[in-house]
Amino acid sequence: MENMEKKVLHFFLRLSGISLEKPFSLESGQYVQSNGFLYKTESQKNHINGISENLTSLSGKNIHVLVYIHGYLAENPWFASLSGYQLQKNIFENNNHDVNLVFSLQWDSGIHYNDNRKLAFQKGKSFAIYLSTINDILKQNHNKVQFSFLLHSMGNIVFQGLISEKKLMSETLTVNQIFLCAADVSSHIFDEEFSELVTYCRRIHIFFHRNDKTLRIANLFSPFHRLGIYGHEGHLPSDIVKNIDVTYMSDDDTAIGSRFSHHRYFYGSKNVRDYINAQLGKN
Repeated sequence: MENMEKKVLHFFLRLSGISLEKPFSLESGQYVQSNGFLYKTESQKNHINGISENLTSLSGKNIHVLVYIHGYLAENPWFASLSGYQLQKNIFENNNHDVNLVFSLQWDSGIHYNDNRKLAFQKGKSFAIYLSTINDILKQNHNKVQFSFLLHSMGNIVFQGLISEKKLMSETLTVNQIFLCAADVSSHIFDEEFSELVTYCRRIHIFFHRNDKTLRIANLFSPFHRLGIYGHEGHLPSDIVKNIDVTYMSDDDTAIGSRFSHHRYFYGSKNVRDYINAQLGKN
């Protein structure tokens, strides 16, 4: 059942700057809903003090955090507000799971696709610092704190940068579910950079669409077999990793433009949303 009865705190962290030679700037704050959009409240610059105050006041013994990382150019304010509202309504506040806190990482991207692959990775490494701080604050006030990750397109490269900070991911965070949606990474990544994920998370879900036109366009700029088109190729490294071909699941796609691009089914397809919400409910 998808409804708005459940209320979930939703914060954003925005990492701005497109130069790899300079530190990224941080903006943080909270989202509120109104008339089919998400709107940012007054934000903080270069620290997360405002978020910290809200985190210490959270009630309940158990905290399930969902971290959402968008894809290339999806930080556009209008698009982020509209798509964010759909995610809030259809996934974040779904009653079938116990997610009670959401962080959306927004990362500024530049014009050049190949340069942005490097930029996305570095933004993930920077995000690790703030995620570690958030985890520490939550652990001080709650018995159980776990994290799930919803990753889209080039957001999977941001995640790649995040998990390169190995101490944070394997020793500090408790990781529940990971959803790799339309991933703009290698179809052999579980033989490489993602090989250790299976040792410290509960389940990993790889969504791929063989007709993903957005990723096929990306292939013109940087050609290789992508996880988001082919799934994991070869033997899956563990039974906790699920290859999910959504080519014929997502024909009810209602996300902006995705009926043609077949790229944003993770929130536009009811079938895929139902799967995500069901898996988030497993602890």
